[in-house]
Amino acid sequence: MQVAAQKGLGLRLNCTTGRRRTPLTGVSESWSCNVEGRSWINARHGFSCPSSISASASCSVLARRPLAPVHCASSDIPTIEPSTPTDVRIFEIGDVVAGVVQSVRPYGALIDLGGVTGLLHISQISSEHVQSPEEVFAEGDKIKVMVLSHDRKRGRVGLSTKKLEPTPGDMLRNPQLVYEKAEEMAAAFISSVTRASSSEPIDDLPKLGRVYEGVVQTVKPYGAFVDLGIIVGLLHVEHISCEKVRSLEEVFAKGDKIKVMVLSQDRKRGRVTLSTKKLEPTPGDMLRNPQLVYEKAEEMAAAFKERLERVSS
Repeated sequence: MQVAAQKGLGLRLNCTTGRRRTPLTGVSESWSCNVEGRSWINARHGFSCPSSISASASCSVLARRPLAPVHCASSDIPTIEPSTPTDVRIFEIGDVVAGVVQSVRPYGALIDLGGVTGLLHISQISSEHVQSPEEVFAEGDKIKVMVLSHDRKRGRVGLSTKKLEPTPGDMLRNPQLVYEKAEEMAAAFISSVTRASSSEPIDDLPKLGRVYEGVVQTVKPYGAFVDLGIIVGLLHVEHISCEKVRSLEEVFAKGDKIKVMVLSQDRKRGRVTLSTKKLEPTPGDMLRNPQLVYEKAEEMAAAFKERLERVSS
């Protein structure tokens, strides 16, 4: 058997001859394969090659990815490694990443994250039962996913849209809503995980409108997670300053001690959202003079609370 590859798609293959199963990665955009007299050309599902080719080899494509051109003959089958594990290091658990559906399988969808292929397993698509991933995704779909797990040694990434659903089943009924709320839901997930891992029970959430001191735990493109001691809250990029924040790394770094005001809370889920925007004496102070914001924090929070009381009365 011979595998011919020209330009483009990598095929991660799995072959069985007798009791022996051998993985192989080959390539092709235009490829052909002949096993037991049957021929597949540009098939959506494909073939595999055992290390010792025989007419009884069984074939199946496990995954596809961009690779360099290669020619595989029956007596000389090279193994081409997938995306290197170093590529995976750019991802952290809880990151929301835009990707393109590379292929849809019965067990899930393979998502191209831009040089790294992640698996969105069928069990992580929705909180409601998914009969078939093909009912939800098609090859070429542009979606958002959350990084659920990663194996940096093996270069593998596990993905989820299930964790991004505002309401169970939204991926089946309204996936666009899931993508719009993706960053918010991912932040809530991280907060809940952090809280669950805390050794101390939380009797009550931080009070609305009150100023708390905290430590920046992590900085993401959509906001910063701030450890308040009893809970980790999200300071969303929209609530940092009245002026546009171009890069959070220009404002915060991991370990920074800051002051924040509790803007909202979800007692049922144990989540809080934070703000420094409401503490700015002058719009843009968080970008130009954050120390002034922290010095005036309690005063500005009291003024904000007073305005709310006047509006509600």
